[in-house]
Amino acid sequence: MGTIYIGIDPGKRGAVAVLVENENGKTFLTALFDRDSVPLIDLAEWIIAWGRQPGTVAAIEQVHSMPGQGVASTFKFGQNYGEWLGMLAAARLEPVLVRPQEWRKAMGLKPEKDKQKRKAASRVLAGRLFPGRRPMFKRVRDTDRAEAALIAAYARWHA
Repeated sequence: MGTIYIGIDPGKRGAVAVLVENENGKTFLTALFDRDSVPLIDLAEWIIAWGRQPGTVAAIEQVHSMPGQGVASTFKFGQNYGEWLGMLAAARLEPVLVRPQEWRKAMGLKPEKDKQKRKAASRVLAGRLFPGRRPMFKRVRDTDRAEAALIAAYARWHA
């Protein structure tokens, strides 16, 4: 197996994507999970298994609370972020923390103040980069998966 790149979007729902680069430099999107569609223990076991592979790189979007967020949603958001970091620590992976603006710019996405347009652009780009997985990026609720895939691609090309 070649190098493994893990991308994590710890957002509201959260998602993880795993790219594997083979010996010929070809990259395959081998895993793509929403945080709420897979039991946490299974996600942790998979991340630990991927992390045991030599040369694995894990990138996670560096997030923080936002003005206007409620106390409960901020707490849940922080809990999700902490769970992802805990899984990476259990896998003995030092995560590449990447700000949203940084990975979006590096992946060629233009700054966009309108959140809906920004999220739609992520889904379109993920579909372009991974055409075999395009149906998994079609809906608004697929944004976290699309952004996890883009963060994994960022890790491959920029980390």
